[in-house]
Amino acid sequence: MQKLASGKSASNVSRSQRAPLRPRADEVLKAIARAYGLPITKVLDRSHPKAFKAAVYLLRRQANLSLRQVAKMAAISAPRVSQIQTEIETEGADKVLTILSATIKKD
Repeated sequence: MQKLASGKSASNVSRSQRAPLRPRADEVLKAIARAYGLPITKVLDRSHPKAFKAAVYLLRRQANLSLRQVAKMAAISAPRVSQIQTEIETEGADKVLTILSATIKKD
């Protein structure tokens, strides 16, 4: 869609829709560490499963990183990243993840 829209006038489209601001990966990880009461170094080491899954999910959905980028950061496969996303979206997020999703958006 971006290729189709490139070069077209966007004067009637808000900037937040044309180029939404996204939190950086480090901001997402810091927010998760704070919310779960962990040091930032423990968020992606799988010692706290809920924080780990929240990180994988929010790095994809909020920071808009690719499957491959998230997989590399979390030391898991790209299909596993996708499975975590699907799991959270079908089974629902825990209370902390729900709050994080709403508060770390920048757009």
